Amino acid sequence: MAKTPDESQKLTGLRNTAEELLRAANRDIAAMPVKDVQQLVAELQVHRVELEMQNEELRRAHIELEEARDRYADLYDSSPTGHLSLDTHGMIVEANLRAATLLGLNRKELIGQTLASFIASDDQDIFHRHCQDVVRTGARQACEVHLRKKAGACCCVYLESLAFSEDAWCSIHWRAALLDISDRKRAEQELAIQQAQLEGIIASAMDAIITIDEGERVVVFNRAAESMFLCQAADVIGQPLDQFIPERFRQAHQGHLRGFALTHTTSRSMGQSGALFGLRANGEEFPIEASISHVRVDGKNLMTVILRDVTERKRAEHEQARLIEDLTRSQQHFQSLFNWTPSAVGISTLAEGRFIDVNEGFIRLTGYRREEVIGRTILEVGLWADPSQRAIVLREIREQGFVHNREGFLRTKSGGIRSVMVSVESIQLGSTPCLIYLAHDITERKRAEEALRLAKFSIDRAADAIYWIDPQAKILDVNEAASLMLGYSRDELCAMTVHDLNPDFQADMWPGFWAETQRRGTMVIETAHRAKSGRLNPVEVSINYLSHEGKEYHCAFVRDITARKQAEAELSESEARLRAILDHSPGMVFLKDPEGRYLHVNHQFERAFHVTRDQVVGNTDEAIFAPDQAAAFRANDLKVFEAGIPFEFEEVTMHDDGPHTSIVSKFPLRDGNGTQYALCGITTDITWRKAVEETLRASDAFTRTILNSLSAHVCVLDREGMIVSTNDAWKEFARCNSNRAVSSIEVGQNYLDVCRQAIAGGQSTVQITLEGIEAVLAGSEPSFTQEYACHSPDEQRWFLMRVRPLKEAKGVVISHTDISQRVQMGQALEQHVHLLDDKQKELESLARKLIEAQEAERKRIARELHDDFNQRLAALSVELESMERAPIALPEPMVQQLSGIRVQVGQLSDDLHDLAYKLHPSLLEHVGLEVAARDHVAEFAKRTGLAVTYTAREVPKVLSSEVATNLFRVLQESLQNVAKHAQATEVTVRLSGSSKGAGVSVRDNGKGFDVENKQARVKGLGLVSMQERTRGLGGFLRIHSFARDGTKVCAWIPRFQESA
Repeated sequence: MAKTPDESQKLTGLRNTAEELLRAANRDIAAMPVKDVQQLVAELQVHRVELEMQNEELRRAHIELEEARDRYADLYDSSPTGHLSLDTHGMIVEANLRAATLLGLNRKELIGQTLASFIASDDQDIFHRHCQDVVRTGARQACEVHLRKKAGACCCVYLESLAFSEDAWCSIHWRAALLDISDRKRAEQELAIQQAQLEGIIASAMDAIITIDEGERVVVFNRAAESMFLCQAADVIGQPLDQFIPERFRQAHQGHLRGFALTHTTSRSMGQSGALFGLRANGEEFPIEASISHVRVDGKNLMTVILRDVTERKRAEHEQARLIEDLTRSQQHFQSLFNWTPSAVGISTLAEGRFIDVNEGFIRLTGYRREEVIGRTILEVGLWADPSQRAIVLREIREQGFVHNREGFLRTKSGGIRSVMVSVESIQLGSTPCLIYLAHDITERKRAEEALRLAKFSIDRAADAIYWIDPQAKILDVNEAASLMLGYSRDELCAMTVHDLNPDFQADMWPGFWAETQRRGTMVIETAHRAKSGRLNPVEVSINYLSHEGKEYHCAFVRDITARKQAEAELSESEARLRAILDHSPGMVFLKDPEGRYLHVNHQFERAFHVTRDQVVGNTDEAIFAPDQAAAFRANDLKVFEAGIPFEFEEVTMHDDGPHTSIVSKFPLRDGNGTQYALCGITTDITWRKAVEETLRASDAFTRTILNSLSAHVCVLDREGMIVSTNDAWKEFARCNSNRAVSSIEVGQNYLDVCRQAIAGGQSTVQITLEGIEAVLAGSEPSFTQEYACHSPDEQRWFLMRVRPLKEAKGVVISHTDISQRVQMGQALEQHVHLLDDKQKELESLARKLIEAQEAERKRIARELHDDFNQRLAALSVELESMERAPIALPEPMVQQLSGIRVQVGQLSDDLHDLAYKLHPSLLEHVGLEVAARDHVAEFAKRTGLAVTYTAREVPKVLSSEVATNLFRVLQESLQNVAKHAQATEVTVRLSGSSKGAGVSVRDNGKGFDVENKQARVKGLGLVSMQERTRGLGGFLRIHSFARDGTKVCAWIPRFQESA
């Protein structure tokens, strides 16, 4: 080792001093006796020997120190944990080889860079909080972050840091250890994906899925089960399954479960010997179909029951669909409008897309003659510049029935591309579903808009901030980079001036500055702009003076030069940091000599096995571990020594919480001569990863059992469309669809590619399926549903396809359910509906004729009563009165008898008059509905003694006799019901009208009745008559009644039959 100049000068000085002392001693020795001189020489010789021995001891200690330093340097560089030393500013001042590998640079390039620059942008906040906690607490801190390497790759690491003070001025430095935990994170992600797939399958299943444990307690209860049993999963989990089984079946059900658990079969259908019934939370029983399977997970038997509610299937034959209105448009009116419009209009069939007709505007826009288009499809003519747009338009029409103002591109006959705005409506021409296209040419407008957007986009996406400033220093406009640089919004900046951004640029300086830029045209200056946070950003400003249409502007390009102004500092790290990094490593590190004796262990080793370093050093594995473990460790050590190369072993050691599995990296350490003098071992605990792998295997088995138990055909796709899982029913489903794009699809194939191949092969209907799946995968649609036919020569079948996304994972679940029975029932029900519609029309016609005949008969009877019987009674009354006044006196008894008869004849005449009025009120024909109704209400109040309020508002002066008569009959029947049944004390009658029709309402405060009581409505023929009268004329009758809250009857009839 070379000596420094200071050491040489110091040794020379010591030698000179010693020679001076020796010369002085020589002078004294001359005067000393010979015996003393000999004794002095002997002592000097002894001292020389002692000095030589001490010098030899110092040389050996120096050599050992250098070997120890080299040994720790090898250990530091070979550690599987990355170690870094950072200065106060977070700069890397020292790193081992593992740290350089993790960060993606060699050690020379790594020194002087900040650790923050290697942290992924999404984890910057976590890292900064970690740094603050390290400096603030001075204690060990840990976190998990993602590293961003130079090549763009990313890995997850466990970061542990400790701060320390290195000098008297308390300059804070800190050390960091990086442990790659990417494998652990990937295992966690795989477990989460498996769980998400299972949850997605169970949640998206149309059947109820219930899993129970060995005690028949519920552990899984999906959404379909919640809907089926009318209860929440949170209330059911942990409860016995018997609550969903009718009491009369519970004992037999328990016996079946115990018997099934003893068999070796994994699944079977339930209810083969009879019907099965379930019990809802509200006590309602309902028929079900069920299948059961069992699987053993973590040593426990789990049984899964899949239930399907078949109530709707049993009721479907009794249900009626709503009536379908089939409205047609006038062909002549449509044809004139079609030929008159200047826009391009075309009509094609919906099924094949073949043109039926086009107008002159279409011919002018496309350049095709009419005969070149009629009978051909849009694709054959080649009008769609992008043929896939037609499938999108057809899908929107199916979903909402129309497409309005959709922009697209059209290819003309000459091959030119024109921008058009298209509107499409679905119409019905006879029995043929068709589409009508209306297109406007917007090519020139699109070109102008595109040029404007390009200019705006270029300014907004510029890397530098751009400002437009007027002569008064006011900011007129800015781009996005300006807002990002200073933290202001665009509106906030446009409300400011240059003086607001630049504190050194005063208002009185602006006129001179403007004149200077006006003279020079262009200027470049360096200044500072104040951000919204108050921070000053150094910037370089390039100013351009512009004049446009008589107005002057400054166009300023501003570039942030903060990075150019910053300085970096470098600090060195001492050798003592190696030991600190070693002791604070999260993994166990140890050194052994060739005989197996421990030379060194770190603090993690001491904490794991509750021993001190002094208790371990010098001992072998037999003194610390069990004999079988010690023998295994020694055998692995010998392999490393014999081969002379690094090895990795999987070793198991006992800890406080049980056995731990670790990956142990063992490698030999060599001295300067290449001789192996020790072995270094570094352990990484993988116990948790082993548990996760075992859980993944159990979860995969459980998922497979659930999939195969489903009656639906299910497959799971990842985000690329690859099939990652299918159930057994899927394979049978694929074979049943040999003529469709879903045939022979297995795990590992790309479902989307198969669909594309089918489309290329001419199966155009698969385009909708492909687009639906892609939309769910992209997240633009929450789900996708499609019904399709799959017929064979033997039978006709229909399927329902559902596509739903997986939770917290990229992928979808696809299921196919056989709906053939439902479709066939729907077709049969539609036929019955049409038949019922015809019968209903016949009944309505018959009812109208019956009412008309009834009114005619009433009118005839009323006329006969008034004109014949009433006149004859009047004549009889006159004759009786004449007999009373005869000149020949009659006996008094006879006179009294004739007087009584005359009174009875008068009463009889009044009764016949009232009867004739009730049968047909003559006032209705002569003075109209309003007066006739007022007269009838007054007569009702006089006859019954009830308090009746009558109001009439805007009643049409002219109403057809049919409308007036039927409204009067409703009023008569309503008041008669009040008198007979209501037990009311007050009645309100309102007669109202408008230009469209007239109506009457009768309201009482009586006892009311149950409107929903069908038996009462059948008995009351008056209500049926009122309903038929109003409905036959296109009106309506509404009855509102509640118990003890009175009744209100409202009727309305249009004035003209065409308005109905």
